[in-house]
Amino acid sequence: MSLDKLILSLCTQRCYTSTDMDTLIKSDVFFFITSIAVIVLGALIGAATVYLIRILRDVKAISERVKEETTATADDFREVRSHLKAQGLGFAALSKLKKLFRMDRKGRSSHTKNTRNG
Repeated sequence: MSLDKLILSLCTQRCYTSTDMDTLIKSDVFFFITSIAVIVLGALIGAATVYLIRILRDVKAISERVKEETTATADDFREVRSHLKAQGLGFAALSKLKKLFRMDRKGRSSHTKNTRNG
């Protein structure tokens, strides 16, 4: 084999080896960056899930409270209806109802204002 062919052969082998190493290094960098991105994305999704669970628990507690208050209000209306049926709709009952729902100048119920003040 001639010297030129030997140098050309060595150069060709070296060029391919260098290119193969570059490709290997690039793939290692790609997989490292992808792994970091997956870990960060997983942590963000985990944190979002924790906050979502907390929000859903609060919504559940609020809806249970609304359900309880709705039941209590329905019971109060049943009680008022039975009281009105038993005693009739007299003048005293009308004046109490009027006083209960009377609005002041700011549009607030006088009953609400009195219960806040004590």
